Amino acid sequence: MWITEETKRLFPAEEIRHQLSLAELVVANSHIECETLSRVLNLPREKFVTVYNGIDDVFFEACSPDIFRRRFNIDERFVLNVGNIEPRKNQLRLIEAVKRFRRDLKLILIGDIRDPVYARECLETGKDRVRHLGPLDHCSELLRSAYSACDVFCTAEHS
Repeated sequence: MWITEETKRLFPAEEIRHQLSLAELVVANSHIECETLSRVLNLPREKFVTVYNGIDDVFFEACSPDIFRRRFNIDERFVLNVGNIEPRKNQLRLIEAVKRFRRDLKLILIGDIRDPVYARECLETGKDRVRHLGPLDHCSELLRSAYSACDVFCTAEHS
């Protein structure tokens, strides 16, 4: 759930605000999420605490990069980004950086499209340097293989 001023209308925001107001603490995944929830739901910032997502044990198991490379027919070196395709994840800036600074690498995007207009802009900006593969199951061998196959893993988010 990502509630902003722009998306607030898509949620029962007043009900969510009331439920969160009853909690002693609200755990969110990032400082940005804490700030946004506090501001948009008009709740005290000190009610929110950041606890970053952990890593599932399955990701500590070795996995061959060839599984991913064969499945998606990828021979070149690449930067991997896994996350929803949307402005707050800032893939557009990542695309621009890869195009400018790492001309030897492609960019592979894995994740759901949350904002179709933004995703289209990303793919048009990246042209043949960017490839979106859609979502992969979180603990799948295929996703673990993607992490093994990439030259660089990069996550991006607005600050």
